[in-house]
Amino acid sequence: MKKPIGAVIIALGAFGFISAVDASEAKVLSKYSVSFDCTKASTAVEKLTCSTEILGQLDGLLASTYKDRMNNPVYGVDKVAFKADQTKWLKMKNACSDSDCLEKSYRGRIAELCDMPVVSGVFQGGDCSRIH
Repeated sequence: MKKPIGAVIIALGAFGFISAVDASEAKVLSKYSVSFDCTKASTAVEKLTCSTEILGQLDGLLASTYKDRMNNPVYGVDKVAFKADQTKWLKMKNACSDSDCLEKSYRGRIAELCDMPVVSGVFQGGDCSRIH
């Protein structure tokens, strides 16, 4: 017997990390994967991101959302300031030493990017509205 679609899915990653992800979020995240070459991962944060499915998916979603915000004129981004904000966030993320810290960091940055107002007045849906 299949479980209901709304059931909570538990994502188990390396190092015993457990993250509760609801079914709709899991479906959205399943479209994404790590945004960099894991065979070249050299830092502990990169290795943890590559070895933990949810972190890899969040990394992919973040990269996609960042690229969209940077290149889509409806957001009216000051590219220099935007890159500086991303660099500042990367330093904070890279200071994480466990998957809980990394997941919170990714989710926080994704929320910031998703909350960016559009200058054209047109709502740019996408996956932002489906991630908690």
